[in-house]
Amino acid sequence: MYPVPVTSTPRHSPPSSQYSGSVARFGDFGARRFDESFISAITTGSKSHYRPTGCDAIEYDQEVQRLLRLMAVQEDQIMQACSALDHCRMQHHSNGTLQELTAHRILLLAKQRQIALQNELERLKIRRVQPNLKISDGLGGIVEVSSIKIHLNRNFCLKNTDMNSSYAFIVLLRSGENVYASQVVSVMDVGAMRVRTVRFPDNARFDGLQPGFQVELEVFALRIENRPEEQKAKEFCFLKRKAMQLFAPFTNRTRKITDKCRNDDNNIDCNEFTSCGSVTLTEKTSGLLKLDLNDARYPLEGTVEIRTSCSVFPDVPIEFEGFLSMYQVVQSIGSWSRFWAVLKRGVVKFFLYPDDESCGKEPRAYMDLEKVANELILRATPEVCPRPNTFFVDIFISSSTCHVEKTSYVLKRVLLNADTYELCETWMEAINKTMRAVRGRGI
Repeated sequence: MYPVPVTSTPRHSPPSSQYSGSVARFGDFGARRFDESFISAITTGSKSHYRPTGCDAIEYDQEVQRLLRLMAVQEDQIMQACSALDHCRMQHHSNGTLQELTAHRILLLAKQRQIALQNELERLKIRRVQPNLKISDGLGGIVEVSSIKIHLNRNFCLKNTDMNSSYAFIVLLRSGENVYASQVVSVMDVGAMRVRTVRFPDNARFDGLQPGFQVELEVFALRIENRPEEQKAKEFCFLKRKAMQLFAPFTNRTRKITDKCRNDDNNIDCNEFTSCGSVTLTEKTSGLLKLDLNDARYPLEGTVEIRTSCSVFPDVPIEFEGFLSMYQVVQSIGSWSRFWAVLKRGVVKFFLYPDDESCGKEPRAYMDLEKVANELILRATPEVCPRPNTFFVDIFISSSTCHVEKTSYVLKRVLLNADTYELCETWMEAINKTMRAVRGRGI
């Protein structure tokens, strides 16, 4: 049993309010609770869509501290990996040992994660300066990547080049602050020919991605060869000096910081993993695909085969839009306000004008259908609201003034009115289908 909802229809509507004579007969629920617009009240129900200004500074500081802590962890990983590499350089004649390749992988992953965290920190600063900047749409998506296979250059496979060296490869996947690195895969150099493809058995999964997301896949290679004895001393602490570049101001670096460490020619470095091709995955790149790599370099042929599955969670394909009137109370005055409503991805957004969405303007309110208490959206009976073509939505609203604190919820009722009987039926059907999809009951 849900508690009795606080209705948006107050008892004492003013004479100027339409249908005020009929509305005045019903309940005293929430008449004094809506000194501010009821629209702002329903909007605060979704943390994903709306964050009160009063807690921006607190949440901003907490998020900054979280990112700085993670960056410090990556700095420690970088220094440890560099120390391990220095040890390997002094102990082994080849740079292809398991210990050294593992240290290279840890170093690459830590550097890329630190760059991603720095980008996230910059994004957070922009969001604070421009609070209306749309960062997230509040819904999470899932991307799974598997069966990665890269094709190698024909000359390399036929041993026309690199007779005395081979390569190790890593695939890096990035989205936002999340970075995933595959295991290191080395090319077997036996027989008259080398293999034509390199397969990565890893499976990567990214959760909580926003609509319009991008996952960047980048292939890194390291040339494996024996070290001349006279180079050992010169190479000592090489990577430790390179790692110190990460402590420079962020403005002096970019996401492709490793480009500064590459050789001037087109050869792949033997001192660190070097990028040799990348491709961007989106919602449209789903299934078993063969994609062309951007900026592909030897020893790659330039294509990658990959299997991806992409789904928006919850999977809500229902979309609908049209005019709706919402009953609200502003400074104890009740009235119906007309909005352009857009139902998309499980959220109803209320704009002042139809062109506001295409112009990138922020909606006046959100209604997250994940927080709806109704089992089914129905027409409002005359006892609830006498206005024709009206339906109601009971929705859980956060009663906390700051989302950092423990959140409590109250149940409030939103009265919505369509222009015609047919539109009212269509709106209820679209919302009901969306709620079934959100709750995992199918459409």
